[in-house]
Amino acid sequence: MDEIIARHAEFFAAQQWALVPIKHPRIIFNDDLDIEGYLNTITKASDALVRDIATFTADERFMRAETMLGRCFVSACVYHTEVLLGSSLRQLQARDDIVHTTQQSEAFMNAKGNFAKLQVCTEGLRIQIENRHWQMNFPDMGRDRVVPSAGPFQILVQMVVQELDVSAVNSEAKARTFLQSFKKAALLRDQQHMSGCVATEPGDGRPTMMFFSIYPNADASKPPILLFGCNEIDHGLRNYIPVAFETFTFLHGREQSLGQGLTVPITKEDLIEIRQQAVNDTHRDQSFLGGTNEVGLALRTKGWSPNKPCYLCYGMMGYQQAILWKPKDQKNYNATFD
Repeated sequence: MDEIIARHAEFFAAQQWALVPIKHPRIIFNDDLDIEGYLNTITKASDALVRDIATFTADERFMRAETMLGRCFVSACVYHTEVLLGSSLRQLQARDDIVHTTQQSEAFMNAKGNFAKLQVCTEGLRIQIENRHWQMNFPDMGRDRVVPSAGPFQILVQMVVQELDVSAVNSEAKARTFLQSFKKAALLRDQQHMSGCVATEPGDGRPTMMFFSIYPNADASKPPILLFGCNEIDHGLRNYIPVAFETFTFLHGREQSLGQGLTVPITKEDLIEIRQQAVNDTHRDQSFLGGTNEVGLALRTKGWSPNKPCYLCYGMMGYQQAILWKPKDQKNYNATFD
């Protein structure tokens, strides 16, 4: 159990603090390019980032003292503004045919307008941290070579959840109750300015799902560990991928083996039975990532509604679910995973 906790803790610590090389977007132009779609994404992402910055600067907890997470948030904001959004917009602006349709012209004007607001907001962020006498040099994407592996929204939520007191969460039942009330406890905080943090929309560049889990501490005299992650992070997963791939290989191999000899296409009932057996076999294998009494909950960031664990999470991690889904519902959900 201690090894499992250390393995998960190493992953989340790496995800929280990892700095990765800056990558510049490169849009491949071809006849099938959805220019309007690209521009709408820039429009939505710019607006979402404006709201994230506004949430950060309005909260005295985040601004009063310079912290590692605070610096990561600022760096991520500048990277998303200048590189991911700014560079993409400039590439689209360089196209000769960008104004050939009314729809493209309107989408381009919306993107430029929202991006201009974001630039003003980012400059305001720079002024505020200078007025607060932060020691960090404001990020310069022409000079800097690395940025946080997490995006601004994830870092913002992480700054909120790290303040939660889990010292009294000393049983599985209490862990379930704690996570079930997580939306109110962690994100709303009875503060009006936090409302922007909980309003995600499809295509706005924020993670679509986040996962929270309570792990018992290897030292029984210390409080449990609250771990946090999201599905859109890739670079931050690099320390975790090798061990996770080992578990995935076993789970997938068992599913393939159990399905041999069955009539194709495999029926839903057969698939449910095969996957349940593959999960059970994985939970007994040495590559299994889970322990015995960790409790977890996946939440969709649009409204923070709970989500059933997908087949891979169910099979590879095996955490106790904070919300006890009906077995039939979970099996049907597993069968729909592709």
